[in-house]
Amino acid sequence: DNDNIPKSGTKTPPMAKRDSTLYVPAGKLDPQVHTHLFGEKEKKQPLLRQSNPQNPLLDPAIHIPDPYGWMRDESRTNTDILNHLEDENTYTKACTEHLQSLQKELYDEFLSSIQETDHSVPTPRGGGSSYVYYTRTMEGKSYTIYCRAPREEENNNYNQNYSWDGTPSQPIVEGEQVYLDVNELAKDRTYCSMGTVSVSPQENLVGYTVDYTGGEVCQLMVQDLNSGNMIMEDTEIGCYGTLVWGKDERTLFYLKVDDAKRPYQLYRRQILDDDDHNWKDELLWEETDELYWMHVYKTLDEKYLILRSASKETSEVWYLDLHSNDDDDAKLKCIAPRRKKVLYRVSHWEGTWFISTNAGNTPNLKLMSCPVGGSHEDWTPVIWKKQNDDDVVDDDDDDDDDADALLAMF
Repeated sequence: DNDNIPKSGTKTPPMAKRDSTLYVPAGKLDPQVHTHLFGEKEKKQPLLRQSNPQNPLLDPAIHIPDPYGWMRDESRTNTDILNHLEDENTYTKACTEHLQSLQKELYDEFLSSIQETDHSVPTPRGGGSSYVYYTRTMEGKSYTIYCRAPREEENNNYNQNYSWDGTPSQPIVEGEQVYLDVNELAKDRTYCSMGTVSVSPQENLVGYTVDYTGGEVCQLMVQDLNSGNMIMEDTEIGCYGTLVWGKDERTLFYLKVDDAKRPYQLYRRQILDDDDHNWKDELLWEETDELYWMHVYKTLDEKYLILRSASKETSEVWYLDLHSNDDDDAKLKCIAPRRKKVLYRVSHWEGTWFISTNAGNTPNLKLMSCPVGGSHEDWTPVIWKKQNDDDVVDDDDDDDDDADALLAMF
């Protein structure tokens, strides 16, 4: 209601300038005419969306007016755009000034239902871990605090015994170490979003990706947990948020994004020594189909690196043996080539792939398996057979626990 807008402040909305010379071409692009849309690679090889004979494009392309296209700036440094946004914010604040008390009331109500000072459950990263890991949040702080503490030698269970009185100053587990405080990273910054925070297999380094601009591309950092020194500060890498360690703390894997912020390249980085900027990158895989996004992770036993490239309807999975010294095993191998409208994802257990898939036109996903190195023709349905004669589920049966763990992977 305009009658409720306060009389103070700026009541005239800012108007962005229109540039009638700007346009977006729709149809078949000509590298000679639309030179600004073609890089060196595209001049040699047509864009995928331009080379589909089954769906011919408009030829010649038509020009769709784009008078506000000048506001598209990935660098976030164009002063005309920044000044216009400031004017928009000033106008919005003036128009909603009368709602400030209601905003505070709603904010306080939402906040009252959240336990701000809290922590996650301390758990080791695996059977051989020397520490238990957990996160903390503190009242009045906006970001997560990553912690670890020495693991109880006599406790072989995943859950660590601990006692906490609920106060921010008390450690959750005796010997608590803060190895990454995101509140410190975000200090004096207007934006901070973490991608991945991952401790190396030998537990001496922490690698993390962080976005300080909101542009959905991250910087890559590696810090020594013993000395606190930064091993790597790659601010220009422009990677996706995913970071995966190899079998040791000298190898890590990351994804790069294209202009559409689609993860499409998998790189392996070798850290040569502890001096910053001393590393070697190797491109392992590139997904050229713009419909497919790439995802990378390690199997639960950390034996294999898994690369999954998927669209909404189709997927393909590759794997890399992280522990083999065989040169042939050091290359990516495909579990099953992509088949139209077949989705699948995998996990590994004792030399067997366990595959969640809709293969066979099933309306829902089913669990299948095949030996590592087998093809999709070797996929067989998983039917878990009980060991006791009367086929009654035994809660103490280790085999049943293993079955539950396998199903939990998906």
